[in-house]
This record gives sequence, C-alpha cells and structure tokens, in this order.
Amino acid sequence: MATIDRATPLPWHKAVAQLSLLFIGALLMLACSGTLMLELAHG
Repeated sequence: MATIDRATPLPWHKAVAQLSLLFIGALLMLACSGTLMLELAHG
C-alpha cells in the first residue's frame, strides 16, 4: 500500500492552483458580463 502511494503521489497543489485559476477566470468573466449587461441596460 505504501509503495503504491509513493509511486502515485497526489499533486494536490497543482489541482488547487488550477481550481483557483479557473475560479478567478470565472469571476472575471462574470464581472465583465455583468458590467456589459448594465451598460446595455442603461445605454
């Protein structure tokens, strides 16, 4: 069991980095679309 765990270590830091980048990208897209909708609604 220990040897298998050692052979395939879980790259959790990479997964966390990808998730955080995806979350930041989604937030940026949401903010951009929200401001665009507000501009279109008021314009």
